[in-house]
Amino acid sequence: MDKERKYIEYCHSHNHDCHCGHDHDESCHKSSCHCEHEHSHKKSVIDYVMIGISAFLLLVSLIPAVWQIKTVLYIVLILSSLMSGYKTYIKGFKELMKFEIGEHFLLLIAVIAAFCIGECREGAAVSLFFAVGEIFEGFASNKSEKSLRKLSEIKTDKANVLKDGNDYETVDVSQIKVGDKIVVLPFERVPVDCRVVEGSGYVDISAVTGESLPVEVYEGKEIYSGSLNGEDRFVAQVLKSADESVAARIVEVAKNNAKTKSQSEKLITRFAKYYTPIVVVLGILIAIIPSLITGQWAKWIFIVASCPCALVISVPLGFFSGIGLASKNAIIIKGGKHIENLSEVKAVCFDKTGTLTDGNLKVTECKTFNGFDEETVRRYAFDGEKTSVHPLAVAIKSFCEKSNDIIDNVKEYPGEGTKVVVDSKEILCGSKRFMKRNSIEVDGNYNVYVGIDGQLAGAFKIESSIREDSIQAIKNLRESGIDKLYMLTGDSKESAEYVSKKCNLDWYYSELLPEDKADILKKIQKENGKTVYVGDGINDAPVIASSDVGVAMGLGSDAAIETADLVLMREKIDDLNKAIKISELTMKTVYFNIIFALGIKFIVLLLALFGFSFMAVAVFADVGVSIIAIINSSRILAKKIK
Repeated sequence: MDKERKYIEYCHSHNHDCHCGHDHDESCHKSSCHCEHEHSHKKSVIDYVMIGISAFLLLVSLIPAVWQIKTVLYIVLILSSLMSGYKTYIKGFKELMKFEIGEHFLLLIAVIAAFCIGECREGAAVSLFFAVGEIFEGFASNKSEKSLRKLSEIKTDKANVLKDGNDYETVDVSQIKVGDKIVVLPFERVPVDCRVVEGSGYVDISAVTGESLPVEVYEGKEIYSGSLNGEDRFVAQVLKSADESVAARIVEVAKNNAKTKSQSEKLITRFAKYYTPIVVVLGILIAIIPSLITGQWAKWIFIVASCPCALVISVPLGFFSGIGLASKNAIIIKGGKHIENLSEVKAVCFDKTGTLTDGNLKVTECKTFNGFDEETVRRYAFDGEKTSVHPLAVAIKSFCEKSNDIIDNVKEYPGEGTKVVVDSKEILCGSKRFMKRNSIEVDGNYNVYVGIDGQLAGAFKIESSIREDSIQAIKNLRESGIDKLYMLTGDSKESAEYVSKKCNLDWYYSELLPEDKADILKKIQKENGKTVYVGDGINDAPVIASSDVGVAMGLGSDAAIETADLVLMREKIDDLNKAIKISELTMKTVYFNIIFALGIKFIVLLLALFGFSFMAVAVFADVGVSIIAIINSSRILAKKIK
């Protein structure tokens, strides 16, 4: 029983993965994070303590006994600002020295302007909110190391090198060379790409290709590194070194793609590049060219009106509200830049197993031959698989009606099939190769064949069950305007074609390794623009990392979830459509705040330059606009998304 338990655990350990060099065009058919951030946001314990003190001091400033004494109030708020923002101020000053004006200098200008006009509490709050925002972003950005550790689990550091006879020596995988013979023991991962020279059985290649069905191995069969062996020992000849094998390439592609992806900028950073220099230049001109101003007060009106506090606060708040609304709908979005990318998506690519399908094997076709009826085939198929714990056998037994026949002479041939006797009839259930070995000619391309007394009686095609919501979800995506829908899978062409037709996808690519998926995704991105990839396995991590928005299913592998930018916790594909709607709502709100704030500031500045404005209007352009923008951003949380 322990052996059966281990085998069942092996068969259901679907650690989906990725990679290989493949002719993509031949496998394409038309059918009817780990992320490193541009800036390091990793906080130390001291940073957290100082941010906490900053928040405490900001609350202290609200105590009547404090704010009634101006000197004490200023000291408290200055300390609050320095506690949370001193690193940001230093970065802002360095940006100025390098003439690289960005988000940190924008914040520095905002805080200085706020203190200059007496809005010290607002300046301290801006500094604190920015620091808190970096913490949240850091939680997502610093997942990269853990994600790569998960990916590395498909690699093994040891290999069993065959010596004289059946003996073997366990050595470091880096010591084996092309041409060496290795022994792969039961329930071990294959250390390098190799070819079987002795023995047979089944291996789980889901960690490499995402293929849900165990693959039969026999003499002459090539196997990828990272595959998980079943319960049978076999000997194989090394084809590639450890560094050149598939498992190593999976990790390398994930690293490279994540590094490339991390170069994307935040909206506020891009905005700061334009807004801050313009404000600084205008401020200098107003200060040194007396003809442009009507009095000393105009300079201060300019500083007040041009203070970017409303933007520095409302833009991040808009993104936080969008993230909050997503979480209310069981969708985790790991940062504002992913909301921005999601709102611009033009194409969606899906993995198959565990994404469009649920990973549970199901008989999709029962074919009969030589005059046998389906009832007879199903009866004897159940008898033939009755004692087997193989996933294909479990699927067949679930499909067939339970039989109470007495079976005799049960023989199981690992990696091939079973042979039993029922009512004096010899029943064979197994692979095409098993049938041919027993002198039974087979027809078609099926997973399991049934032979009765030397004749081919029937065959079963077995697929992963399509998720109940997949078909409707894809229809909803099309109605939302996304009409470029692809499937990238390591499964066979037949399996991919079946799912693609059922789900009404535009294109599918089959028999892919992870690096193939990443290469094809780049091609799709080039043709269509921003592209989402949805997957759930370890093999999906590299392509998730290279997509514009990587999406993982909530119960998928840890590597996929940690690498992804967005996680669908309810494992419903249609939640992706909700996420897109949330992103569009968020971006509309953010852009409205920017346009509204700049519009008001522009009007006030024009009035100030020609002497038709006064301080109260300037304060409204800053404080009033900030309040309105904040309220508008907060409205996102109250929205209901269907």
